[in-house]
Amino acid sequence: MKVKERTRILNRKNLELEALIKTNQSISTGLDLNNVLDTAVREVVKIVNVSYCSIILVDEGKEYGTVTSEYSPLFHLEPSLGENVNLKDCPTLDGVFQGRQYVLIEDTANAELSPKEKETVNRLNTKTILLMPLVLVRRHSASCS
Repeated sequence: MKVKERTRILNRKNLELEALIKTNQSISTGLDLNNVLDTAVREVVKIVNVSYCSIILVDEGKEYGTVTSEYSPLFHLEPSLGENVNLKDCPTLDGVFQGRQYVLIEDTANAELSPKEKETVNRLNTKTILLMPLVLVRRHSASCS
């Protein structure tokens, strides 16, 4: 039993390490943000064993986010890349963005969701949702003359 459990843990860690390596390679091959984000969603789907992952970029001060990357190995979805998501229509997403904290909805059938959020849940046939903010902090460098 112990050997099986340790083997399972090692396999999991190998998957995570492989994902980190792929993501690092995509970053180091030119810093193309779209390439990095595409790699990230694919690796998240593989590691976390979920059916869908997307990244919505929201700029500070904007009332909408833009779907910049998405991936699903199970569904042939109508692509939503470039689609704007109004944060007023998606209060759960807005709360994650504003609060800078993740939200886990374990049962979408019993969750309090807005009509737009319910539409998305139904389109993706989603039972569980994890919304996680990824915050980019831009540092301004000072120059000396």
